[in-house]
Amino acid sequence: MNAVRREAAEGARGWRRWACMGACGGLFLVVNIHRYAVGTLAGPLMAEFGATAVEIGGLASLYFYLYGFLQVPAGILADTWGPRRTLLLSGVCLAAGAGLFAWARALPAAYAGRILVGLGAAAVFVNAMRLIATWFDPWQFATLVGLINLAGTGGGFLAGAPLAAAADAVGWRGAFWGLGAFTLLASAASWAAVRDRPPAAEAAGGPPAVRAVLRASWSALHQREIWKALVAKTGMDSSNFSFFALWGVPYLSQAYAMPRATASRFISVGVVGFALGAPCMGLLSDRVFRGRRTPLLLAGSVYLLFWAAIFFPPGGPRGPLLFGAAAFGMSFAASSLLLTLSVARDITPPEAAGVATATVNAGGFIGAAVFQIITSAILDFFWEGGMVGGARAYPPHAFRAAFAVCVGAIAISLLAAWSLREPARR
Repeated sequence: MNAVRREAAEGARGWRRWACMGACGGLFLVVNIHRYAVGTLAGPLMAEFGATAVEIGGLASLYFYLYGFLQVPAGILADTWGPRRTLLLSGVCLAAGAGLFAWARALPAAYAGRILVGLGAAAVFVNAMRLIATWFDPWQFATLVGLINLAGTGGGFLAGAPLAAAADAVGWRGAFWGLGAFTLLASAASWAAVRDRPPAAEAAGGPPAVRAVLRASWSALHQREIWKALVAKTGMDSSNFSFFALWGVPYLSQAYAMPRATASRFISVGVVGFALGAPCMGLLSDRVFRGRRTPLLLAGSVYLLFWAAIFFPPGGPRGPLLFGAAAFGMSFAASSLLLTLSVARDITPPEAAGVATATVNAGGFIGAAVFQIITSAILDFFWEGGMVGGARAYPPHAFRAAFAVCVGAIAISLLAAWSLREPARR
């Protein structure tokens, strides 16, 4: 009888943990649509609100500031309050933010909607990592984080050419109303599917007390390798988001006279590269290299080399095909930045996993927010007065000056990754 019960418990654990993964993937898809949406619709938004590059950069970066600064509080919620309730609250905030953004008639209201979106988005990925740490084996962590990212960056793909097409068909406001409705459905699904811990852990007692979590987290954050991982993720995240989430479409549209839909397709190709690269990097880390530092260094170096295609896009009849391949390879290599989260998970106790991974994740998004303002300010500095469709048009050398800062950040990331010291695999 006991053997039958154990077998039934293992079966329930098996389907439930994948249900948790699926629910998190659905919500993370929504998070990624919001992450890239302002970059795709930068032109229409500038024309709608009469905004400058800095104002649109601020609109985009609000998401990243909130996402970054709320990572540690979200990790504490994941470790104490539990993922199920936290994810429901996140979904409600995301839906409300999408609705307010769609309704906005002036920039202040759009900023308020973006604040709600940032509040809702901040906790989703952290809670997904908390659930992975709770329901799965530790040395599956990098692979499963990659799979969650694969599901989520489907949202990044939808935020490219599909979102541009939807905005052309029903207007950008209609697209955001639809996004809000979809978010409510995803939130209801997560409430039905997610359980904070396996049944055996639930029977053993409730979640750890806040004081115990904070004590374990404080001890974990004194480890130098967590801060090296944070620096490594920050440079790669900041450069990746500056191009693919904000200025990639305007750069290709203005500097190379591409239609917005065509430029959005290149961004979508890059997002697909990141989505497919994430689980591959996780498998390489978990199964081949059996560590994080080597694949992070190798892939990060390839990512840096691919930035040459951004500065000097290939011309000729095969130019678009070659640039699409470069965008795919660039993002595929950039997905190695997720291995920094596994570094944090490897060196911290289970009760501090949420806070430790959230801290490293925060660096990337705060850095991305700062970089979006920096790159926007550089563009405005080099603006020569040109306008296209009511939006500012920037010369190619302005974009290249902005992107040069991104290349410097990647170099710093590689230095931090090179200095990482990993624990021996148990």
